[in-house]
Amino acid sequence: MRDHHRLIARYVATRNEQDPAAREAAIAELWTEDGTYADPLGIARGRDAVAAAMAAAQARFPGLVFALDGRVDVHHDAARFAWRLGVPDGVPGGGRVIVAGTDVATFTGDGRIRGVRSFLDDIRVDIPTSPPESEITMSTILVLGGTGKTGRRIIDRLTARGLDVRAGSRSSDPPFDWADSSTWAPAMQGVDAVYISYYPDLAVPGATQAVGELTRLAVASGVRRLVLLSGRGEEEAQACERIVAAAGVQWTVVRCAWFAQNFSENFFLESVLAGEVALPSGDVPEPFVDVEDIADVAVAALTEDGHNGEIYELTGPRALTLAEAVAEIAAATGRPIRFVPVTPDDFAKALAAEGVPQELTDFLVYLFTTVLTGANASTADGVQRALGREPRDFADYVKETAATGIWNGGPA
Repeated sequence: MRDHHRLIARYVATRNEQDPAAREAAIAELWTEDGTYADPLGIARGRDAVAAAMAAAQARFPGLVFALDGRVDVHHDAARFAWRLGVPDGVPGGGRVIVAGTDVATFTGDGRIRGVRSFLDDIRVDIPTSPPESEITMSTILVLGGTGKTGRRIIDRLTARGLDVRAGSRSSDPPFDWADSSTWAPAMQGVDAVYISYYPDLAVPGATQAVGELTRLAVASGVRRLVLLSGRGEEEAQACERIVAAAGVQWTVVRCAWFAQNFSENFFLESVLAGEVALPSGDVPEPFVDVEDIADVAVAALTEDGHNGEIYELTGPRALTLAEAVAEIAAATGRPIRFVPVTPDDFAKALAAEGVPQELTDFLVYLFTTVLTGANASTADGVQRALGREPRDFADYVKETAATGIWNGGPA
């Protein structure tokens, strides 16, 4: 137990270490290789992630000192202790407690920290969660998912403005891969703002943890503005929104309806070309949003003042059922294309027959049975609030896309 008290004392010292190299060295000595640190922002797994989490906590509460607030209760291989963040003695307001909480730590038999779970009990004064917008000038912008529907359009717009933009994808230099966290820090080096587009979707298992770890690393790397692409009606997506909002930097959430471009880029294109779109949606309406609108809003949030702390719900100006959407596409192309409602089980069997991986099949079934239920059929004013104009109508998207010939088998 005496060793456990020593470990807690060294843990407290590490929380106050200002030198990144010294902090990382202390964590390497104190923590197990797969140690975890969990707080209201999420879970950090592994020493590097723990170091990033602690650096992010220091960035969020600069100038405060982490200290024990009472005795440490030790029981076998675990300890529970109260802590406080306060203004250090010798400066104006010294001794004042700003934040208080409780940590629960677990240890290995050889005297290392296996994990720490940190609970926030009390915030005793108002603390700015992000710097004033007037203090921030963006120079380098990282766009994650730089080759995706929204990402490539955002990059085109930023490049056209002459801004320094960095694509975040597996083929970029440096590369960024959501499945390989070792690529995250190099991609964010020297970056001021990040557009976060998680692949394949914030609703898939592991997304919340990944976004939490990336957010911590971004703040520790000096990123000052985050813009998150989110989805309507997804509890997991809203958990990620809360993580970004609590990061202590400027943030904006772009919460979107289903993309109109799903009919021409990826999801439904092959079905449209085949002349039959078979999906488990019934008569549920959806206010499809044009990806061009999403890109315009994201660029505004990344480059302009006035968007900090905003959640923009983006939809089109009207809701259509999938049958109505397919009918508009058929009319524009002059081709017979029909919509066929199917059960979720039949939809899953059809995907399996086409060789779609089970994980992706499960995700698509989840979207149709949990998200596309009619609960999100209402239109929203996010485009108007962010851009001061009306959103693009599905009919405009259909007219422009049909003119490219892609729905007749031609190039996009």
